[in-house]
Amino acid sequence: MTLKQRVIGWAICTILGILISMMSMFALFGVISGNGGKFAVTYTLGQICSLAGTMFLMGPMRQLKSMCAKVRIFATILYIGLMILTIVFAVVLEKNALALVCAIAQWFAYMW
Repeated sequence: MTLKQRVIGWAICTILGILISMMSMFALFGVISGNGGKFAVTYTLGQICSLAGTMFLMGPMRQLKSMCAKVRIFATILYIGLMILTIVFAVVLEKNALALVCAIAQWFAYMW
């Protein structure tokens, strides 16, 4: 891919990820009322889109190697685990408070 194509792919995925994550905030009220599934799924999908954006810039293999580097492997495992737990707590176990905690922790793990 050319640099221009990579930048366009990154921009599209990042903007889409931000928009999806922002849309999940509308479903945040569902967490309070006992239905956190929509929030958990849309928020996690937004995070995945944002992560995919960085793969456009670096390339998928280089991104995966970077994520699995010795200094980042803990954060990577934590991030992926929190994405899974966010959905499991909200959709399967219907523990909305724990899903919200995992979603917040998910964001911190992404920033780490």
